[in-house]
Amino acid sequence: MEIDKLNGTVAFNGVICGIYEISNSKYFYIGLSKNIRNRWNQHLRDLKKGIHRNVFMQRVYNKYKDTDPFKFRVLCECD
Repeated sequence: MEIDKLNGTVAFNGVICGIYEISNSKYFYIGLSKNIRNRWNQHLRDLKKGIHRNVFMQRVYNKYKDTDPFKFRVLCECD
């Protein structure tokens, strides 16, 4: 997995299914997806546009995006 530091997009070699975490030093979000790369990029697009459906996550992103940005990691890969 590689994260583009400039725009935050994630590059995987292939499709990864599993459980992922989006977090900063104070808050976290756990999700699951059949295609983690696409899901993470969708989260990032929505957060940058200010239209994420999780209002709390959007507020945390807006407040901390410059001082304590979200980090992304895969917790568990599934078949």
